[in-house]
Amino acid sequence: MALRTAQKEMAVSLFVKAFGVTKEKQSRKALFIQFCDAFDESIRGWKEIVEQSIEDDYLQKEFKELCNSEREIDIKEYVTIEPLTVDDLEQISYLSSKELDTMTWIKDTKGPDSIDDFVDGGYSYVAKRENVILGFILAYKCPSYGGYYYLYIDTFVVGRDAQGYGIGKMLLSKIREKAFQNRIFGVKLMTQREKTAYQIYKHMGFEEIEDYVHMRRY
Repeated sequence: MALRTAQKEMAVSLFVKAFGVTKEKQSRKALFIQFCDAFDESIRGWKEIVEQSIEDDYLQKEFKELCNSEREIDIKEYVTIEPLTVDDLEQISYLSSKELDTMTWIKDTKGPDSIDDFVDGGYSYVAKRENVILGFILAYKCPSYGGYYYLYIDTFVVGRDAQGYGIGKMLLSKIREKAFQNRIFGVKLMTQREKTAYQIYKHMGFEEIEDYVHMRRY
């Protein structure tokens, strides 16, 4: 039986009140899960309404985290992480140009620095949903001191519409898993502090290093 507008507003209002007075964090999580199970389909957009209605900053942050964790769980049921193939060239070129505002330099399937290099290297992956690429990570193995190696992430892109669902974490976890299997224990990348990606990488556990100094002359 479909809920009327007044009933939906009442249900959301009761949830906000219950979430605010429930003392234990685990109990609030259980309340959230129960409400999702009961009303996700019948009350569209209820999470946005609740988020705006919660006045306590701490509880609002906690509610956002619950929503994000639920979305990550949901997306994993539909997204697969697969090794990069030559057939993915067209889609990753499009995604790169759309999200990075530049045409990817991987235009050919042969020659130095081509998609073949990343395919053969075995450390590049795509995130797909029903054969549509939502994000990708291109990385390769580099020699380091003492005969060791590290992975260098050349390009890391998640489509704007697919961001916030944990897809970036899934891609990064996949290359780290593959690296550990091959006794490679470090992952490096380059970004700029003023870029949004800088904060995302820090959140993922990356730290700044001072190994290199960028220099120029005119």
